Amino acid sequence: MRIVLATPNYLPYVRRGTASYVRLLAGYLAGEGHEVTVLAATPGPPRTRREDGFRVRYLRYLQHPLIAGRVSRYETHALPALAWLLTHRMDVLYCMHHPEAFAAHLAGRVKRLPYVVNLTSVPFERYWGGSRLRRRMFERGLASAAARTCPSAFTQRHLREVYGLEGRVVPVPVDTRRFAPPAGRDGVPRDVLFVSDLDDERKGLDLLLQGFALAYPHLPGVRLVLAGPGDRRRLEGRLRALPGPVRRAVVQAGPGRHGDLPALYGAAAVTVLPSVDEVFGMVLVESLACGTPVVACRSGALPEIVDEPSTGRLFEPGDARGLAEALRAAWTLSRDPAAAARCRRRAMAYDVASVGPRILEVLEAAAGAKARGAAAWGLSGGGSRS
Repeated sequence: MRIVLATPNYLPYVRRGTASYVRLLAGYLAGEGHEVTVLAATPGPPRTRREDGFRVRYLRYLQHPLIAGRVSRYETHALPALAWLLTHRMDVLYCMHHPEAFAAHLAGRVKRLPYVVNLTSVPFERYWGGSRLRRRMFERGLASAAARTCPSAFTQRHLREVYGLEGRVVPVPVDTRRFAPPAGRDGVPRDVLFVSDLDDERKGLDLLLQGFALAYPHLPGVRLVLAGPGDRRRLEGRLRALPGPVRRAVVQAGPGRHGDLPALYGAAAVTVLPSVDEVFGMVLVESLACGTPVVACRSGALPEIVDEPSTGRLFEPGDARGLAEALRAAWTLSRDPAAAARCRRRAMAYDVASVGPRILEVLEAAAGAKARGAAAWGLSGGGSRS
């Protein structure tokens, strides 16, 4: 098949989340013998390059001072994407965001273009904020799709409850060859690791700092390593509110390089993700694949990954004391010689070798859906098969 994976967020401009997902999936699909193109975006001139058996086509961001602040570059990406979709042939398009899905919706009025939409944020209002344009783009793109994929049962339920549409649960794949336990550790691990965006309130850094301060006296030699992007001056202000010993135990590692992540996970005693309403939780699976136990908020899709106490602990949203207790329990768990193997086994369920065929099945079915008629995938109200 000729498969196009569309996202404005791709390497080297975006290094995490969807970008990692698309790169891994493109490599898998190309390895299965398919002709794969990643349709991405760039602030520079349009260009094409080859990467690990597939092609990446960069379309230029449409940016202008007159629309800055009102229409984001993600929304304007729909226009060059539409032009490209109308002039190129493909069997199926996999859209990671609503602007490309809206472009596919429009292109589908002119040519046969079966496409699948992946849901990447819950609640859906985060897609559009207060913009009617964004909401219309999202809803049209969603309704016309041949199928919809949901990274978790949490996302699937939300799609059903809000829109009455069905989606198939297909988790985000992880490359467990790359994320693997280290060959050996230098001493006993003592780091609590946080690798999410420091400035995204939903990621829960403020709650983590509170919980870490409570747990600090009970974790000998502990360090909190902050390895995500964020405003350094804002972070300094947050750290000043901590007691001196706790503040000195916080390491500001910065965002680093994407290639640094396996070593960071492997050196940590615990990885913590205090987010709310996460649609998946790639950080947790990557950490587990490296043999490191996790702590997560009992919110969104995170309990679907941390589903047993042998690999990590959960705490209730907003509960700093519960977070501290979870850190202490996971810290103890990390001292168990058998914990790394248990964590690794849990992560293998999300390996691309297991998840890839499920995604390919959806794409193959979608590619034939238009030929069989819209009813095959319930395009008039019922949604795709779950």
